[in-house]
This record gives sequence, structure tokens and C-alpha cells, in this order.
Amino acid sequence: TKIRLQMQGETSRVFKEKGFPVPKGLGLNHMSFSTLVSEMGISGLYKGASACLLRDILFGAIYFPTFTASKKYLASANDLQLSETSNSVISGSLAVIPACLFTSPMDFIKTRLQVAPRPGETIYNGIADCVYKVYEREGPSAFFKGLLPRVCRLSPQYGISLYIYEKLSQLSS
Repeated sequence: TKIRLQMQGETSRVFKEKGFPVPKGLGLNHMSFSTLVSEMGISGLYKGASACLLRDILFGAIYFPTFTASKKYLASANDLQLSETSNSVISGSLAVIPACLFTSPMDFIKTRLQVAPRPGETIYNGIADCVYKVYEREGPSAFFKGLLPRVCRLSPQYGISLYIYEKLSQLSS
């Protein structure tokens, strides 16, 4: 729903430029949240949620142990002589790389499920259908589209976030 609300103006513009009528019920017309829910139903709020949940669970399962291992490794590397701050920020930033790599397919699938299809674009009916259609039409590398920008965006974000979390935890204890 959030993606459809964010994309509705752009998608409507594309429809109009190509001479297509903007279909009702896809969340493409300028509408409020309540109108979107009344047209798409409550289930429309959860489109792509299962892919998002799988992505987030896997991301956390990879990210946090990798962060801890990186932090221990960097602390024991005597030749680096990193401050606690640098160690935390670098470890948090590095841990994003494998987490993004292994969750990129679910992030890709989530996005495909949540974006309203334009004329001529494929319509997906769930995770398995999306995986099958993308694999058949675009190949396995399609599931990693956007990986580098995602890593570049999340690395500093998580590095700084974990550092702040650790500092706040120290203050509260």
C-alpha cells in the first residue's frame, strides 16, 4: 500500500502519456489511504508482506551474528588499532554486505509484488508465481537487481545505527 501511494502519481502519468485510461482498483489514481483500502480491500494492505517478512527475518539472522563476529575480529586485529567507535561503525557497515546479498531475491520479489503493474507488465500472484515468471523471463540474475545501491544505502545506515544503539545501551545500564 505504501509503495502504491508513493507511486500513484508517477504510474498515472505513464498511463496517461501512453493514452491508456487509468484503471480503478489498482491504487493508481490519486486517492487517500481509506479510498485505497475500500478499493483494494484489507488484503491489499498486505500485498508483498510475506516476502517482506521472509526478507527481514533472514536479514536479521545474517546481519546480527555477522556484526558480532566482525566486531570481535576487528578488536583482535592488533595491527588495525581501531577505536571502539570505528570498530562498531565498520562492523555494522560490513555486516550489511552478506545480509543484503542473501536477502536481495526476497527484496526484489517484495517490490515486484507491491508495485501496481502497468499495461503490458507481468502480473504476479504470490511469491512462487513471481519467482517462476521472473526466472523464466529474466533469468536468475534478475533477483539481484538493485543489490549494489541497496548495500551502499544500508551500509552507512546500519553502521551508524548500531553504533548509536550501543552507546544508548551503555548509557542506560
